[in-house]
This record gives sequence, structure tokens and C-alpha cells, in this order.
Amino acid sequence: MEDSRNCKNLKFIKCTSKKSLLYTFNGATSINKPIYGENNFYNDGQHLSTPVNKGGGISIFFRNNASNKIINFTDFSIDNNKACFGGALYLYLSKNTSNNLINFNKGFISSNNAIELGGGVCVINQALSQSNYISFVNVTINSNSACIGGGIGIEQLSEAKISFFSTSFDSNNADIGSSLQVHNANISFTDVYITNSSRSSEFGDGQGAIHATNSNLFFYGSNLISQNNNTAFVLDSSILLNQGLLKFKNNSGYQGGALGLYGESYIFFDINAIFLFENNTASKKGGAIFVHVPGPSELPSLIPSNWVCFFDVVENFTGEVKFLGNKAGTGIGNDIFTSTLETCTNTNIEVNYTESLIDVITTWPHFYFEKSLHAISTNAVNISIERGKWNIQPGSLFKPEIFLKDEREQLVDEEVNLFFQDTRFSVDLHQIIQNSAASFRIYGPPNENTKLFIQSAASLLSFDFQLNNCGFGYHFDNNSCVCNNNTEIQCFDDAVYIPIKKWVYKENMFPCPKGYCKDCSKKDSYVGNLCKLNATNQCALNRNQSSILCSKCNTGYSVVFGSSDCKNCSGESYKAIEIPFTVFSVVAGCNFVLLLLNKKTFSWYLIPTIYSYQILDQLISIKTCPVLLFFIELFNSVGMYRKFSLELCFYNNMNDLEKKGLMFIVALWWIVSLFIVYKIFSFFFQLFTKEKFTKEAFHRSLIVVLFIVYSITAKLSCDVLVSITINNEKKIFIFAEEQYLKETLHIILYAIAVFVIIAFLISFPLIILCSSLYWNLFNDLEISSIRWEFLQKFGIRFKKIMKFFKFLKWYQYGLKTTNDTDSYFPIYYIRIIIFPMFYFLARILLLVADQFSSSEIQPTCLSASSLCVLVFFLLLKPLLNKHHNVFHAIQLTNLFLVALWNDTYRWMYLESKDEKKFAIFINLLIFVPTGMAFFVVIINILKCTRFLEKLPCLMHLVKEEIPIPDRVENKCNDSDLREPLIEENTED
Repeated sequence: MEDSRNCKNLKFIKCTSKKSLLYTFNGATSINKPIYGENNFYNDGQHLSTPVNKGGGISIFFRNNASNKIINFTDFSIDNNKACFGGALYLYLSKNTSNNLINFNKGFISSNNAIELGGGVCVINQALSQSNYISFVNVTINSNSACIGGGIGIEQLSEAKISFFSTSFDSNNADIGSSLQVHNANISFTDVYITNSSRSSEFGDGQGAIHATNSNLFFYGSNLISQNNNTAFVLDSSILLNQGLLKFKNNSGYQGGALGLYGESYIFFDINAIFLFENNTASKKGGAIFVHVPGPSELPSLIPSNWVCFFDVVENFTGEVKFLGNKAGTGIGNDIFTSTLETCTNTNIEVNYTESLIDVITTWPHFYFEKSLHAISTNAVNISIERGKWNIQPGSLFKPEIFLKDEREQLVDEEVNLFFQDTRFSVDLHQIIQNSAASFRIYGPPNENTKLFIQSAASLLSFDFQLNNCGFGYHFDNNSCVCNNNTEIQCFDDAVYIPIKKWVYKENMFPCPKGYCKDCSKKDSYVGNLCKLNATNQCALNRNQSSILCSKCNTGYSVVFGSSDCKNCSGESYKAIEIPFTVFSVVAGCNFVLLLLNKKTFSWYLIPTIYSYQILDQLISIKTCPVLLFFIELFNSVGMYRKFSLELCFYNNMNDLEKKGLMFIVALWWIVSLFIVYKIFSFFFQLFTKEKFTKEAFHRSLIVVLFIVYSITAKLSCDVLVSITINNEKKIFIFAEEQYLKETLHIILYAIAVFVIIAFLISFPLIILCSSLYWNLFNDLEISSIRWEFLQKFGIRFKKIMKFFKFLKWYQYGLKTTNDTDSYFPIYYIRIIIFPMFYFLARILLLVADQFSSSEIQPTCLSASSLCVLVFFLLLKPLLNKHHNVFHAIQLTNLFLVALWNDTYRWMYLESKDEKKFAIFINLLIFVPTGMAFFVVIINILKCTRFLEKLPCLMHLVKEEIPIPDRVENKCNDSDLREPLIEENTED
């Protein structure tokens, strides 16, 4: 070299471009003074009074034909400088310069900033010759920043050589090339550390700690690339050649945590090269490496390109390539994502691979992957859909299921485009991402055919497409279905909300039998009693979704006895004996208890209690204590609630219509079992006590049982007779799969129901009425005093009939038989005529309110009916014992409160904790009838044991204040237990 100039111990501290020092080499310039202080420059360099915005600390220009120059920076520090280009140093080599050497040895380039390029050093090499050489040895380049090339920015015309030996890049940041931005250069790295690089703004993906374009990067020795958060290396049409150890650890990026390869970029593996990729992450694809190459084609109609594989491995490769703990945020290509693997099927690696490309790279010698699945992924090459799920109406919010498979036959996530052949169709979101797609809407005319195209980067699917007619609750307008908001239907967030207990078929809503349709969860409820409609999932668990009114169980399931649930009863044939025995035993056990309670005195308190639980079955709509549910179901169906102990399954495939037939048998069993239990009990009672068990106990128990049976048969008959018209066909409401009076079983049950209504439901209250009139008004009438003979004959027969139904007088138990001095005259007659059948009429009233009111007003109707019953009783005050009147009044008031709160509940939105408190309150109200009845039973037991005599304040609960008949059994020897109006017959 002709000229050598050494610059030793140079320090440029806190220099700016306004005070930077400019050196120009034209072939004769020399630097005589070796040391420069802070902003103190000697005359060898030109101190710029007008800033050039290049080189915050120093600017060096090699102009004209400057050649063979050497500049050495040794033991230097260039800190806290700022410029537009080259925050610390700007180096320019013009077109005709050659053979110049610039060395940076043992120095620091720290905390400098460039607005554009080269936060620490900016190199602009326009020389045509490749002989100029720049080297960095033992240099620390840290905490510098720029828009491009945070540590160093290099732009070259020719591929001049630049070398880094034992150099570290730390904590530099830029949008592109946080540590190093290089264009058109040959760069070698030996024992280099590149760490903690980051992007300088929050926008964009980040473009690498090293960003190289049209360059060659050579790595020797041991190199560590770690903790960089904007993809460690981004190569654009560049080559990475490794002859040593290159370790990428804990790097992250958007696409490719360690490496991002674009264009014709590839990695060359020398024979002993070692690559380690550990714990790198990408928020989208390619946890370690992301490869975007030109092939295969973007559209199938084009010819795939023939670019080489992104991995170029030397023959007889003995090194190691290992992938450990890398992860992609989408799970697509946890180690490597590449546009295609087709370019890697013809390499120096001798392997057998399948046509599906599953084994490419993962089975190559000396390549190690933790898992094969999704270790390597490619662009989707196959698109498939579930055609049936694209049956949508115009303008509805839709999240499609599009299945994309890559070259390794793995499901992948990818952006796809939607477009139509017919311009009348449109979509509001053309580009979607599977499988994390945003929902979108398709607009267009219904029932019109068009072609729908789904296009990914490397695949295209087309199919015939047609929009459906507008669904329930919508009408078509302007290429979209618009909601018909009205009093019954509301729309919110593209969902239709309908009244609860409704079933939708085509354009119509129908009432759903209790328990058939799916309960409305809190998240699906909206404004009062409206519930979100799911047209494909309207039915309760295990009920057939395609059945009319959800009246059919799924195949292999049966309706359980005691509720409307469906259960798999296959393989339980033994229960055909066990279950009836259980049901009949429970009913018989209840009758045994009734006989015990009625042995000494009439259990008058049971009728209002039973009535309460029969009505509560219609009222409650919240979760209830299983013990209380037992009582509710006991007096309504079969005597066993599914959640209390057993799910009663008679036989496989039993439907609701068949169950109603069996329940008629259970209703009859209440009466039959009472007679059987009475006979058995009286036999053993006489055997052990030598006393007869009075018939009156049987009569008193029969009074209660008849009320239970009346309620059960009334509900059963109503269920059998009620019909509903769907699609112009008359259906059985409880089993809408069958037409009304077309199925043999229904015809039989219909006949039974009509007979029960005429012979029992209508006749029995009339008999009670006649009994009441006879015993209160005509009992003392002399038959002989009647003028007409035919009336005398009728009177004699009527009297015989009334004596046969003498036990019905127990319905008049405790009734006032004299007119009150302070009451209106008609009240007396209403009392003696109506009260004996009061609870029968009240039961029918509530049943009518439940069955024949729409679901929207049903709770209100039940509340109003309960209030009417309560008010009527309070006006009537029918019982002589005022405490008995209070007992009845409390029961009826409690029912009204439950009905009122149930009606109010559907309009309230309660938090979870408040809902629990409300449920506890309702359960306490439901417990009231049981608690009161149990209290009276205890009082009666205490009275018989004479313990009650010590508590005179409680005597009024059992004390009778009515005339005593001549002949009354009194086993307790207590006159207060004698029943009114009954002339006891002690004969068995």
C-alpha cells in the first residue's frame, strides 16, 4: 500500500453532525495527530460549519481514485452521536476507489442514532472493484438505533468483503436489520454474538436482527444468535453458508423466530456444519424457520417453478441439524414452515420419500425433530368443506368450516379468499383465516344457483352454491334476511329469541310439552321469557331433534317413568318386573301411612297439602330440593322422582303415549292398593291386638286417595285428549309423531279418557254435591210428606244411594252447618254446597290455566288463578274451627306467593349469587306445606299420648267446636277427637 495512516485511541464522544469531522481521501491526505478530544479536531480534517447529516461523530469519504489507503481504529469509543446517516460514523467509497482497508479493532460503538440508515455505522460502497475491505475485530456494537440498520447499515454496488471477528451486537434496534442491514455484500462472521435486537417501532412485523438482500453470509467458528425479538435473520435472495457452529436460541418473530427466507434464499450446510435451533417462537408460522419461495404456483393453472431447496446439504454430510422446543403460535410449522416441499425432493440427501412428502427433511440423516406432526408445514394444497353446513340464509352471520391440508396431509391455518361467479352475490369479508376465521355474511337472492370459489395461496376450490330461504322470524329485503321484531320475536346479534317452551317448525311456533324442549340457559335468555333459538338443537337431552315437538326419544332410548326424560334402557329387561314392583310398593306404602294417620281421626290437613304439591308441579321453574320434588311427583304421577333416587325405565323404546297408558294403571292402583293394604293391615291388627280395625279409617283414607286419583286422572285425560295442528295435520300433543285418533293405542286411551271424564271427573264432584245437599238440607225431610208418588220413589232410592256414599261426608269435615249472624244469607248455601268439592274445582281451574293458556301468559294465569282460589276461600271461611281456616289460608297464600315469584322470576336478570338466594327462598316456600302438615301430625300424636294436655296453648289445633254425634269411636278416650257429622258404624 502506498499510504498508511494510523488513528489510535480515537474518541468521539457526544458529537453531532453539526460538529462532525470530515476527512476526504484523494490520494495525498495524511493524519498527523493521533488523539482527538471531545469536539476538538485538528486541521488535518475539515471541521464542518454546515452539517451534511452524515456521520454524527466522523465522516470519511474515499473520492475519485483513492486507493491503497489504510485506516485503523484501535481502542476507540464512539458514543451518543446522532445523524441522518451513520449516527457514529459514515464511510463512503466512490466508484473508482480500490484496495482500501478500514479496520475497527478493540472498540465500542454505543448509543448512537441515525434517523435513516446505520445507527452506529453507515457504509455506502459505490466502488466497482471488490477489493475494498472492511473488518471489525473485538468490537462491541450496542444500544444503537435507526430506521434501517440499527447497529450497522451497509449498501454496496459490488460484493465487497466485510468481516466480523469476535464481535458482538447487543440491544440494537431498527425496523429493518436491528443489528445489521446489508445489501449486495459478502459478509463473514467468526465467533459472533448477536443478542437482544428489537424493532424500533410498534408497527410492522420486524425485519430481522440481520436483514440481508442479495448477499452471502458466511459463518465460521462458534456463533450464538439469541434473544432477538424481530426474527433473528431475514434473508431476501441471499445465501447463508455455515462451516462451524451456528446456534439460534430463544429468538422470536412474526413469521420465523430464527430465520425468515424469502425469494431464492437458501441455507448451505458444509460437511461438518452444526445448526442448533432451540426454543425459538413465531407468533404465526415457522417457529424456527419460515420459508417463502416462488414455488409451487399461486394458482394451480400455472407451472410450478424449479427453484432449489431452501436446504442445500453437501454430499456425505456428517454435521448435525437439531430442532428443540420451537413453537409457532398457530401450531402450524413449529420448526419449519415453507411454501412448498416440492423443491426439496431432488437433493444430495439419499432418502426414500413418499409422494405425500411426509418424510422430506424429517427423515434426512443428521436432522433431528422432537415431533414429526406439524414440525414442518407447507401452504395448503387441498381445500375441503362440509357442504351441508353452508346452507345459510342471506345476510346471516356465518363462520364456515373450511379444511385446509398441506403437502404433508396436515390440517393447516391459512388465509383464503371467497368470490362468486354471479355478481348479485357478495360477501362482507373476502379474506378469512382458517381455523381462526372471523364470521362473515353472504348476501344475495335465495334459491338462485351460482359458483362459489375458495382460494388459498396454492389451491382453489369451486362448488355450486345456493342461499336458503329466510328462516323463522325473518323476511327477505335487499339481498338480506331481516328480522321480524314483534311482541313474540326479538333479534339480537343475528340470533332469534322466542318465548320459552316453544318449538319452531318452518315459519310457525308451537307450544312444547313440558320437559320435551331444551331448557333455556341463563346465557341464552333475553328480556323476560325469551330464549335464543337454535333450530338444530331445540329438544331436551336424548330427545330426537328431528321429531315433531321433540316428542320422540333418540333411537335406543325410552321415556322414563316419573319424568319426561329419555334414558338408554337397552339391556335392562329385568326392570320390567323390578320397576312396576317399585312403583306399586311406593304407592302401597303411601296408603299404609294414610291408614295410620286416619286410624284415630280424619287427616283433614292432607288434602290442602296434597293440593299444594299438585299445583307446585305446574308452578316451579327453578332447581328444587330433591326431597321436595319427591313430594311433588308423588302426588302427580307415580310416586318417584328421577333425581331423588331412581330413573324408572319400564322397557326399551317406550314413548310418552305408552307411558300415559301405564299411568292410568298406576292411578287405579292407588285405590286398589288401599283396599288390599287395609285388608292385610286389619287382619294383622286384629291378630296382634284382638281389636278390629275400623272401617272409618279406610273411608277417611279413601277420601284422600280419591282426591289424589282425581288430580292424576284429570291431568292424564287432558294430555290424551289435547291435539295440535301442525302442517295441516292434527297431531297428538304429547306424541306428535302420530296423527290424532289414527293410532290404535291412542284410540284406546282416548276412549278411557272420555270414560274417566264422564264417569269420574264430572260425576264424582256431582255426587259430592248431592251428598252435601242431602246431609245438610234434606236429611230430615220425611219422604211421606212429598206430594207426588214418583218423587217419593225417587227420594227413597236417592236416600239409599246417599247412604252408600255416606263416607263422602268426610269432605264436609269441620264445615259450618249453621248460618253466621254476621254473614250474608247466600254464603251459607255456597259454603255447604261448594266447599266439599272446593279443592276439586280449584284443581280443575289451575289445570285449565296451565293447559289452555299460551306459554307467554301461563305464569300470569296461574298466579291469577291461585289468587282467585285464595280470595274465594277467605270470603267463604267455611270451617267452624278458625285455626283450620288459618291452616288452609296459609297453604293457599303460600301457593299464590310461589306462583307470583315464579311469574316475576322470568322477568328478572339475577347474578349467580342472587339466583342462588332466590332459589333458596322458593325452596323454603315449597317446604311450607310439608312443614305445616308434619306439625299437625306431631300435635295429634301428642294429643293421643295426653302429652298435649300439658300444652293447652296447642289444644285448639285439634279441638272440635261442633256438635258431637251420638255414636263416635274414641280409642284415646278424648271427646275432642270425635268427628262431626258422622254416625259411626263400628261394624266391620
